[in-house]
Amino acid sequence: MKILIRAVAAAVAGVAAMALSGPAFAAINPRLSVGTVPGSSKVTIESRVAMSDDSIARMQVYVPTGFSLKAPVGGTQVGTATSTAHWTQRDPNAPAPVKMVGTVKAVATTDPAISWEAANCAPGAHQAAWLVQVQGGDDSWTYPIFVDATSGNETQFGPLKLTACFKPTSLEPNGNKFISMSLALNGFTSPTTAGTYRWRSLWTPYNVNATTLNTGASVEAQSMSRMPSAVLTISSKRVAKGGDRFVLSGKLLVDGEAFGRARITLIHGVAKTKLTSMGRVTTTKAGTFAAKIRVKTIQYVQAGTTIGGGDLGTGGCTASFGVPCVSASDARVAVLSRLIAIRR
Repeated sequence: MKILIRAVAAAVAGVAAMALSGPAFAAINPRLSVGTVPGSSKVTIESRVAMSDDSIARMQVYVPTGFSLKAPVGGTQVGTATSTAHWTQRDPNAPAPVKMVGTVKAVATTDPAISWEAANCAPGAHQAAWLVQVQGGDDSWTYPIFVDATSGNETQFGPLKLTACFKPTSLEPNGNKFISMSLALNGFTSPTTAGTYRWRSLWTPYNVNATTLNTGASVEAQSMSRMPSAVLTISSKRVAKGGDRFVLSGKLLVDGEAFGRARITLIHGVAKTKLTSMGRVTTTKAGTFAAKIRVKTIQYVQAGTTIGGGDLGTGGCTASFGVPCVSASDARVAVLSRLIAIRR
């Protein structure tokens, strides 16, 4: 199942790459895309700005009502991260950002490694703090994410707020300027009620050539996470009595209706914890799919797909914070079948 979830995360990232592109309309023109896997603890948050945008100081992501988060204790890995930064100290005119990968770990809210951000970006007490540590391309980067319960008027946007803080380039050893971030986070619980859940993000840049936040230039970006009533079935049938060939079949229903032209990923293996890809098939207009498999002893098989995805433009974005809402995306939601065992 972990492999299938990783495949779903990769699909979400692919959709985000399309949804996060577009012309700039402001000093900053951010994009947000959130991917979810119902029944899983994983949430994927994709975000980015253009190379020419002003330097980002803070990104606040509001977790919609229906989602919950169990913040881990210090030292626990929360998830993984991929980040890109413009390495301004190396070459301010470099045409491509530096890609770095690493982890997200829980740290103490008073950890000295995040003291500057705690004082200048997100002052006050926090429920929890995470430290993103990534490296690659002869570069490294660390930045915190603060976890807080919402209060006052913010409660209408959800129970929790994640605040990512980035130092100004003048205080970064390599002058790292935020371009994009992809977080695969654990500890979430997804809604059990079908509906559309709006993830909101509030972005604030720095004043030009300064270490102070330009709150007057803040903008909003959103991602719609649609939780459909979706069912993906899977079963197997032996082709010939006593033979080792089986036909896998199933059906995808979304909100009670057949869902055609969906790409179904199939994974298999001799152990439940060691499943690898066996390929993809596409559902028919009737929502059905079929594939063949050969079984020598035993095979565990599971199917999965993602639905949704795409750029909703500014028309799909409803302003929440009294600042311009510059983009919205239709996030992808994963649908998984049960895990079946096929014995010869």
